[in-house]
Amino acid sequence: VTGVQTCALPIYLYSELLHEAVKKLQGSLISDNDIDPEVTLPISNFIPEKYCPDLHERMNLYQRLATSATEQNIEDIFDEIEDMYGELPNEVLALKISSLLKLQLKSLHALSLKAEYLSDKKSYLVNITLIGNFIKNPQKFIDEMKNNTNFKITPQNKVIQNIGITSNNQHESILYACQKAINNIKTLLD
Repeated sequence: VTGVQTCALPIYLYSELLHEAVKKLQGSLISDNDIDPEVTLPISNFIPEKYCPDLHERMNLYQRLATSATEQNIEDIFDEIEDMYGELPNEVLALKISSLLKLQLKSLHALSLKAEYLSDKKSYLVNITLIGNFIKNPQKFIDEMKNNTNFKITPQNKVIQNIGITSNNQHESILYACQKAINNIKTLLD
């Protein structure tokens, strides 16, 4: 006898588990909580050790941000950070932006967002990768691509948008560009 153990499942339970696994792979059982979008911004976003020296407190703050379910909750956490440690440095402001964007991406069922400066430094290229099964009407995306040269979608469900910089404040311009890209997609998904 080898060390392998087998487990007898009733056929109805096996069938139900298999059915759920297939639906999850197809995207029909995915909830906002199942998605942890990756956000990549052209600025560093973290809590510096010099700003918050206690490692356990930093880890606690990251955990609270990761489990935040509302924008208000995220705002409250950053208000608390500012009350405890003083004015938010740029890295923490960028972390706030990243946290707010992640929450918005979850509602889109997006896997990732990557924003980067274009070489002209007058606009951002914002790439958002969607879970394919949530695009109910691909024709809307195709029509948008035909009508807007700053909008493209790849066969891998990556939506690429060129969004102009509207502010000299780096944090405001990144947040604006990413939110505009998200809102453009929301409009097409409705």
